[in-house]
Amino acid sequence: MDKAAFHPSTREHLDNFLKSPSHALCLVGPPGAGKGYAALLVAGELLGKTAGDALYHLGEDEAGIGIEQIRALQQFLRLKKPGHAATRRMVIIENAQNMSGEAQNALLKTLEEPPADAVFILTTDGSATLRSTIYSRVQSVHIMPLSLDQATEYFGNKPGLAKFYHLSGGYAGLLYALLNDPEHHLVEAVEQAKGIIRSTSYERLLLVDGLAKQKESLPTLLYALQRVAGALLAGTTDAAKLKRLTATRRAIYQAELDSSKSANTKLLLTDLFLNL
Repeated sequence: MDKAAFHPSTREHLDNFLKSPSHALCLVGPPGAGKGYAALLVAGELLGKTAGDALYHLGEDEAGIGIEQIRALQQFLRLKKPGHAATRRMVIIENAQNMSGEAQNALLKTLEEPPADAVFILTTDGSATLRSTIYSRVQSVHIMPLSLDQATEYFGNKPGLAKFYHLSGGYAGLLYALLNDPEHHLVEAVEQAKGIIRSTSYERLLLVDGLAKQKESLPTLLYALQRVAGALLAGTTDAAKLKRLTATRRAIYQAELDSSKSANTKLLLTDLFLNL
């Protein structure tokens, strides 16, 4: 844990959890915050060398998590795990906000009466699609962004660090991907967002039909647009550009709010692309 890139506040909360772990931890942050990496680090610290079949992992691919997956998890938890350690099994559920309603109900019952030797780690973007009853059963830790000095101390003076720092918003997961993993899905989303912002309104509108068919990717696209617009805003002092980019970020934020209310994706994108 000591060598990982965490904001001091996040590190303090994670260290406190490791000293006295409760039955469930929820790591909260936007895409690219580094939640999945943090979950694996915490699991490794608690399990030590006993990982392997002691770790049950769901939701890595950001797809929805259904009731059958939770039932399979419950079956895993019914099996006895030999040993005397306080924590002998770990469950990581990434992107917990993508669980179906039925899956959330089933998980809630497990969280209300968890096995004594199991610790759950959920990751989520903090959206209301993960029910408040689940939030109330877990200890939440927010993954905070790094300062530029902290990022430089961890990643070193790599070429483009300052530019990528502003593009990532200081979130370590996305910053690492921008520096080291050009094929990461968030890096691809950022490149797509750059192209959209550079395009004319007409060119953007030509993309609407295709993007509307990929509704599950909309949150990631909106997040990437927000990151690109934010980086452009941080890099300019021109009054006219500042005004335009501020309006752009406001339009993206409104689209994020509308998307959380299950708005029509095609209409949402059309309105957004006319206002970028």
